[in-house]
Amino acid sequence: MGLFGKKKPKKEVPPIFTFALSTNTIPHDDTLLDKLQPIIDTDPEVIIVSASLNFNLVEVVKRFTKIFPKTQIVGVKPRGIIATENTFIPKQGIGLLALSKDVFRASVWFPTNSKEHKIEYGIPVAIKKFIKYHTKYTTTFKTAFNLLIGDSYQNGHLLIDTYEKELNSEGIYNIPLTGTILHPEIPQKQDFLVFAFKNNIEIIKNGFIFISIFTKYNVENKIASGLYPRIPFKITEAHDSIVLKLNQRPAFITYKEYISKKGLSEDTITKNLPLIFATYQFGFPNPRSPKHPEIRIAIKRTEEDALKFNGEIAKGSTIWIMEADTNRMIEHTRSLIENNNEKVVGGIIFSSIFRLIRMKNDYLKDLENIKQIMGNRPFLMFNTYLEIFYKNAKEAYTNSSTNLINIFNR
Repeated sequence: MGLFGKKKPKKEVPPIFTFALSTNTIPHDDTLLDKLQPIIDTDPEVIIVSASLNFNLVEVVKRFTKIFPKTQIVGVKPRGIIATENTFIPKQGIGLLALSKDVFRASVWFPTNSKEHKIEYGIPVAIKKFIKYHTKYTTTFKTAFNLLIGDSYQNGHLLIDTYEKELNSEGIYNIPLTGTILHPEIPQKQDFLVFAFKNNIEIIKNGFIFISIFTKYNVENKIASGLYPRIPFKITEAHDSIVLKLNQRPAFITYKEYISKKGLSEDTITKNLPLIFATYQFGFPNPRSPKHPEIRIAIKRTEEDALKFNGEIAKGSTIWIMEADTNRMIEHTRSLIENNNEKVVGGIIFSSIFRLIRMKNDYLKDLENIKQIMGNRPFLMFNTYLEIFYKNAKEAYTNSSTNLINIFNR
């Protein structure tokens, strides 16, 4: 009660709150309490914390559970950039996004045994939990969508197929899924994905976290790529994740010969393979959407001059070299800007690490376009290795080199 018996005005809580800090150490409690003042004592529904590679992620999450012991906290450690609407962290720092209980509900699932770390076993269990909360919340919270974050490579096609099958078997259709893979593989001594709730901390290794979000807002998903096809090749020999031959010749030799026509010497190509792979990627057939190939990046040149990818490769497929031109990529993001963005409340964005590798300093232009798409409302963005999107049976993608923009609208 206030003076003269009047009730104190209810504290106004931002529906979506973000903050970011460039730092090489975990901030002290006083610093965090000052930065988090607008949501202190409100117990947000869920918090996503992104920390750069120099941090011990468990220790970072512990610091936040001390402040928010009743909040579900997902900790991620990506490679590359972390950003919010106000802060750009190119090297070392921490970013945070919090969703208010006033307009959000969330259910977080994580694997509890080694079997559930695999998509084909974990997704059905996660969907069962989603169904439970979907029944509970859909009358009050009109929109539902699912968010998946994996620490290391998962088969995107298997993920989407399993997700759709499990939902449809329950008579539920077209619930969007957006997801990301943080890294191609995980060093044994590193932790890149953590979940905490009520002071219990779980480390997820070689697995994924599944976040079901229910909200009073609308959810809009936008995807920016900007890569365009240049020349087709047929996969004439492949084994598992390795393309051995394109057009009957060693895959890397064929690939290198095409790039040499761009005026690059063999020495330049072989010494700069990460940049070359990011600039000249591959478009694979997408059975769900034939007009939109899935963009995948070669991750290694083998001793046999083959090209290694993540995921199984189908022999006989026709694939295209997709050129990542910086100006086209920036323009594709810019094309998503709408004049009427007053309804935007905030969002979360997965932006491919390969855009950063390809664009270098021009990546800041891409980020400025994202800010305009978001209307400078609160958002958390971090770099990812693979972006996954499912909207319905005919619109689903597993791509590298995209901006996957998840927007909450009034």
